[in-house]
Amino acid sequence: MVNAQLTDHGIVAAVSEGRGLIAHRTPEGEPIIITISADRSEKGPRSSLLIVHARTGKTDQYWCPPESSEGENVTGGESFASMLSSDGKFFYTMFGDLFLEFDLVKREWTFSKKIEGMVMSFAEAPDGKVFFANYPRSTLYSFDPRSRDFRYYGRLDDVEKYPFSLAVGNDGWIYAGIGTAKNNLVAFHPESGVRIGLIGENQRETGEGYVFLGEDGVIYATHQKKQKTPLFRMQNGQKIPVRDYSFPFPKKAVTGFAFWQHRLNDFPGGGKVEKFVLRDKRGLVVDERGTVHEITFDYKTNGAGITSLTLGPDGTIWGSTAHPFRLWRYDPGKDVIGDWKGIAEIRGGNFPNLVTSDKKIYGALYNGGMVWRFDTSKPWDKSANPSLLGRFKEIARPRAATKTSDGKHIVFGGYPGYGIVGGDLVFVNTSNEEAIMVKIQDQIPGLSTIVMRSLPGGLLVGGTSTAAPGGGSATAKKAVLYLMDETSRQIVFQTVPVASGRDIMSLEVRNGLVYGITADAQLFVFNAGSKKIISQTDISAYGLPTRPGQSLILAEDGNIYGVMSKGIFKIGNDSAITKLADLPEKATAGIAFYNSRLYFGCGSRLWSYKIDKTSL
Repeated sequence: MVNAQLTDHGIVAAVSEGRGLIAHRTPEGEPIIITISADRSEKGPRSSLLIVHARTGKTDQYWCPPESSEGENVTGGESFASMLSSDGKFFYTMFGDLFLEFDLVKREWTFSKKIEGMVMSFAEAPDGKVFFANYPRSTLYSFDPRSRDFRYYGRLDDVEKYPFSLAVGNDGWIYAGIGTAKNNLVAFHPESGVRIGLIGENQRETGEGYVFLGEDGVIYATHQKKQKTPLFRMQNGQKIPVRDYSFPFPKKAVTGFAFWQHRLNDFPGGGKVEKFVLRDKRGLVVDERGTVHEITFDYKTNGAGITSLTLGPDGTIWGSTAHPFRLWRYDPGKDVIGDWKGIAEIRGGNFPNLVTSDKKIYGALYNGGMVWRFDTSKPWDKSANPSLLGRFKEIARPRAATKTSDGKHIVFGGYPGYGIVGGDLVFVNTSNEEAIMVKIQDQIPGLSTIVMRSLPGGLLVGGTSTAAPGGGSATAKKAVLYLMDETSRQIVFQTVPVASGRDIMSLEVRNGLVYGITADAQLFVFNAGSKKIISQTDISAYGLPTRPGQSLILAEDGNIYGVMSKGIFKIGNDSAITKLADLPEKATAGIAFYNSRLYFGCGSRLWSYKIDKTSL
């Protein structure tokens, strides 16, 4: 039975994200657009296959796995790479850990197999075999469409996680470009099992080795994807330097492989996809005669997942979604959810946390650490509102966001970019909107700040993570809680608050006490005056914390409220924990408080809990 104090306000953004695009034609010559639709079910991320008829916009949607009685409600997992076979008959992808073959003629799934990881790259061999390599262990597999033989070959790299590019030669060798912490080029011979690393250990650096099949049928490689020299030819398991640079850089052959949001826009026989925006359900298609056609289409979706929310300056709830990105606004008075005007002008992944200051809302955007400011009191202006205040690779994966105790600065923290370990901080001056990076890696090496709050008297309290997402190799062993002087921006104290050393996922401050929750659901209380941990309580009965900085909030009634994946609780002034509600759906994001309501996200849906004032 659902608690009467709980309200489901609905999906905040009923749109899906397109994962790659392949323009194709049916055997009858009809142009079709093949893409993956990514949204969020109540069970987690999911994917479906969309085939859009390019002349009419009619859309066929295929859920997976086909044998599931749940139909479109199946989770399906995420998809990062796909490939169309060279004969145009089969489409290959992975939904989560499920490898899939789809027959484009029969319009049905014809092969599925659960395996480790998620595919990052595909390549077709000259004999038609499909090779692919998976994150997070750079594992290599093959599938033979004729014999239905499925094989696992092992790891292409013993440490690195991302095999972003793959090519199969006429010489019987497989070549892979790998990153991100240390670039690599690898040659693998599937018949003998021989694996050769082609970049010397002392030459490997942060980045991504890159291999590609050229239009001339030769496989080429560079040590870094974005570099053009030195260029190598791959042959018989070796890299051979290209000495003659008098010719243009080789053009990449169209192999049918589409990674993430890569697009193969040209239809066989002429025509192309000029524009296709899945979230907007619109596209522009040029036919073989050069005539442009606008199409509209539709699909089923459970919407984009909520990644953050905050109380805005006008008594409304503002938040962000991811995959696709939407900045949304909920008006409690009107019970209306909608996009904020002009959001199409901002490109990015999502705001992992948002901060309100006066009439403005600040956020650091994933991926790339772009710091934005929105002034809600002023009209939309492409040149001034919203305003991009800076880009900071040191917080490429932003997490922490808070105001200093005097309100003069907004502070952001997070993880750095791909392959790098340990993040720094960004301070934004709210008076002149100057944003600067503050280096703290010399004080907390290998750690990233993922949650922050301010303490009276000019101190910031930060919670850290030992993780190194994006392919880095973690170096710190335990997460620390630290105190930083806001003026000098120096860390003046740090401690490991819980013996497990797990990431500190949420913090809140009240009366000189810091309340924190670790990734293993340990609630600790830290006395900022005595600099001691005064209590620790296992709260795993409420589930696990949501996203960093989003499980605890100090409300205007003086209580601290907590939202975990399974339940809601209250921490009174005496630090006693009181259970308020079990959740019918898994909470995944939060947290805002307004007019005696606690707001949080469950997947793609906004929920709230009405505080019973008689029990306060």
